[in-house]
Amino acid sequence: MISITSKQHLFRRAGVAHPKGPVEYLDDRFTDQQLKALMAETMLIVEETREEAGSGEPWQGAPGSVTGAGSEDAGSDGSVRSVGLKRKPRRK
Repeated sequence: MISITSKQHLFRRAGVAHPKGPVEYLDDRFTDQQLKALMAETMLIVEETREEAGSGEPWQGAPGSVTGAGSEDAGSDGSVRSVGLKRKPRRK
């Protein structure tokens, strides 16, 4: 899996508007050329995650690592988008 976090909300690169929170994509979601461009982009934090052997669960990194806050929804192309939390209405 590939985890991408944008430093600027909805920053566009490789045909995707990247939200500020981390989003995980399947390994084959981006071409090698797109992945190189994503990794070279200073506005994005790109991390490759791995599954622990035999567990079937995604590897989340070191204890205390930050994960997204909100639910996720799988798209038809295999990508995962972050749905997020609802905002409170503004007071007038």
